[in-house]
Amino acid sequence: MITVATCPACDSASGRPLPFPSKLSCADYYRCSKCGHVWTVNKERPDLIHNVTALPDKLHAPSLK
Repeated sequence: MITVATCPACDSASGRPLPFPSKLSCADYYRCSKCGHVWTVNKERPDLIHNVTALPDKLHAPSLK
């Protein structure tokens, strides 16, 4: 588990591990102390990131119309 992680929502190095949910899961949980965003990082494949809380609108892919 990473001690401090970069938040995918605000890009700050304020992500702190959430040890209790991480202990019981196949992913490590993090919460940003700056913006409150919560995300997971897969323990076996750290390149797989799942955003638990919604990303700000500016980070969402534009819709195809």
